[in-house]
Amino acid sequence: MPVRTVAKGLVFTAGLVGLVVVAAPSTHLTSASKATLDAQAAQLSQQIASQSAEIRLVAVQASLARSRLAADRANLARGTSQLNQARARVAVERNLLVHFAIAKFTDAPGSNTVITTLNTDQNSVAAQSTYESVASGYVVNVITTYQRAQEAVASLVSYDARQVAAATQAQQLLSQDLASLQAGVANEQATLASVHGQIATLVQQQLAQQAAQQAAALAARQAALLQQQQAAAQQQAAPQQPQAQGAPSAAGVSAAVSSGGAGSQWGGTPAPPSAQAFAALRNCESGGNYQDNTGNGYYGAYQFSPSTWTGLGFAGLPSAASPATQDQAAQIEQRQGGWSAWPECSLILGLD
Repeated sequence: MPVRTVAKGLVFTAGLVGLVVVAAPSTHLTSASKATLDAQAAQLSQQIASQSAEIRLVAVQASLARSRLAADRANLARGTSQLNQARARVAVERNLLVHFAIAKFTDAPGSNTVITTLNTDQNSVAAQSTYESVASGYVVNVITTYQRAQEAVASLVSYDARQVAAATQAQQLLSQDLASLQAGVANEQATLASVHGQIATLVQQQLAQQAAQQAAALAARQAALLQQQQAAAQQQAAPQQPQAQGAPSAAGVSAAVSSGGAGSQWGGTPAPPSAQAFAALRNCESGGNYQDNTGNGYYGAYQFSPSTWTGLGFAGLPSAASPATQDQAAQIEQRQGGWSAWPECSLILGLD
């Protein structure tokens, strides 16, 4: 029986195990490693499927080899039995011839018994000599025939023995190949399970990280909302204070200081909202420049902030409004909060 070798399958197994060792993912997982692990898992699954088909083929061939081995062993047993029978028959015939030869040579008593055994139909002693010659030739022919038959059966037995040896060797090789393939698939399946476990761990880590980030973001939003609510509650509970305007420009302060202040101009404190008081205020805040815009976030002759300006009901920038509009806004602000809306110039001028 031809012996099939699956050396290619064995080389494939060794190469695959090597691939698994080299490509095995590290225990330190990152969010970018999931795609790599998924690719390795897909490759391992494909290789396991291919090698499983190879295992099925080898298993079928091993089964056929076992059947052939059993048949060869049965043939060997039959041939051995026939050979033993031929040997026994040759021994019987040879024994008979030896006894006959001895009896004939010595003319010993009992030769007639041998002759009788060879042919019980002889009727006369005169025919014994002829019969003895024929019987001797017959026995020799029988022995020769059985010897040839013995040689033929021995040749068949030798052939069957070689067939049994070849079938046994094939069976052993196939069993070894099958065991190697099964061990390789078992290792690959273990590696695949490890990869799937690492993917599951990575997914759980990512989900936990996302959940923590979402929880932190929710907590931050809740904290900000609570702060806003607390600030709104405090603002509602606190008495409304007039919004202070921006610091006066350098030119305005210089003009106010050089004039020695205006405190002596008022008959008392606080100063009345007169044209003279507003003129002194404009002069202190901006040097009387209605288009003042120094880039400090405050605008116009009275250095209004945009929030104060819009809160008073006016649109645009204060520095773009007309002098009359700015004077009107200053008067409204002064009526609502007094001169303290301009704290620095109010102190310098003695308005409050």
